[in-house]
Amino acid sequence: MPLFRALIVQRHHRILSDDEFLQLLKDHVNHGFDLIRNDTDGFKSEDDYVDYLVKLTRTGLEHRMKRVIKEILTENLCRQV
Repeated sequence: MPLFRALIVQRHHRILSDDEFLQLLKDHVNHGFDLIRNDTDGFKSEDDYVDYLVKLTRTGLEHRMKRVIKEILTENLCRQV
């Protein structure tokens, strides 16, 4: 829970009471469920859900890989200067 609190505090740029934090966390989770529900509304089989999860995972890994490569290149450029 401390990680989620830190992320939400960082996003809102202020200290949050326990009640504010719990409400924002609940709102964030509900929003995520709404997005997933909208994305999966027309799925007909379990394979559709598996394909969806694989696509989300692949996209997340690709974004992470690009970010890591960028950080490595930036670090190497800084060392050369």
